[in-house]
Amino acid sequence: MNHSLIRQQLSSLGYAKLTDFIDRDQYILPIWTSIHQLARLISVRRSLDFSLNDFHGEEETAAEILRLSLLDRAFLSDLYDASKQIPAFLRLASCREFEGLYTLLRETDLVGVGDRSYGVRYDLPNEDMFRSHWHQEFASNPQSIDGLVLWIPLVAVTEDMGSVVICEASNREGFIPHQPLEKYAFKTGLYQTGIPDEESVIARYKQITPLSKPGDLLLMDFSTIHQSGYNRSNRLRVTMQVRYFNFKNPEAVANGWPSSPTDFFRYQIKSKK
Repeated sequence: MNHSLIRQQLSSLGYAKLTDFIDRDQYILPIWTSIHQLARLISVRRSLDFSLNDFHGEEETAAEILRLSLLDRAFLSDLYDASKQIPAFLRLASCREFEGLYTLLRETDLVGVGDRSYGVRYDLPNEDMFRSHWHQEFASNPQSIDGLVLWIPLVAVTEDMGSVVICEASNREGFIPHQPLEKYAFKTGLYQTGIPDEESVIARYKQITPLSKPGDLLLMDFSTIHQSGYNRSNRLRVTMQVRYFNFKNPEAVANGWPSSPTDFFRYQIKSKK
């Protein structure tokens, strides 16, 4: 692996895609077998009919999760909360391969993972309420400006499923202070914030939508402008995200590696009644 080339791509384009970087059998499969068991437990608790017995792979399990989610949306919320507590998920989120990669790319020997900065996303077809709109990662994870998003597909992401959309080379602009925007007031929490004058900012950049499959790894700079794609397929989009930061970044040391963006940026988030 040419780390100098990856570092150059991150600097010039704001992202880099590493094909087959993750060992599927060692890391991805154990996550899915645990998700399968969790889905069954939650379906029993919610009196839903879980039709799959044995685990036969991610696509079949994802299809069953989609079916149950359309019967009871709260089922998916429970699965979302539970998935980030799976040991197999945590092993991948903090694996030596990720830590070593970040160490080489950011030239540091003390790597951090924010306590609120990892999870599994389950994105239903045509459900846009929880879709991440245009943003930079530092706005919600302000530990260090030289952080990286590690975006990991847990199913094969096709064009109609809506891959992450990246504004190529937007990282060169540096961080743009985000603020609550009226157009996102209907959302909850940090989803109410965004980039001021969003349309004109986005128009300056070419948009890239890299497709990926389990085993691939997509890296994004914390200053890269990106958003979730629109899932217009008939399948559930399942992805994993973890954010790494540099403890030794001078500004990060001075700020004390803040984990709460609301406190750090003084966002005035409207509470939902």
